[in-house]
Amino acid sequence: MTPRRLEGRAALVTGGGSGIGAAIARRLADEGATVTVMGRRAGPLRDVAASLPAGRGRAVTADVTSEEDVARAVDAAADLGGGELHIVVNNAGVGGTGSVEDLALERWRAVLDRLAAQAAGSHSRGNAGGIRPG
Repeated sequence: MTPRRLEGRAALVTGGGSGIGAAIARRLADEGATVTVMGRRAGPLRDVAASLPAGRGRAVTADVTSEEDVARAVDAAADLGGGELHIVVNNAGVGGTGSVEDLALERWRAVLDRLAAQAAGSHSRGNAGGIRPG
């Protein structure tokens, strides 16, 4: 059997209840990670978490625009990972129309404010800035 590359790693996927986020969560779990899916709709989150291998998934209903919700989701993901969080997928976004070039600066800031990586820094180790982008 091929070793799973993410065995022993904990992940948080924002917007993890459907579409790309759900697919990412499933792939991370297939590779051995424990995965916490976060989003605003409890039902789809529960469905995705239940579809993951036993003991590898958790659903947290939370809004990425709320610092308290994000902190709660990060803590839950780290707890599932034995106290550490290794992977954050900032998949949740905000709606809009048009191209990036057409976005007003305040709308662009609203998009960037949806990132959970900053909150996850306290549960990562090995680099001074917390979780690295990319």
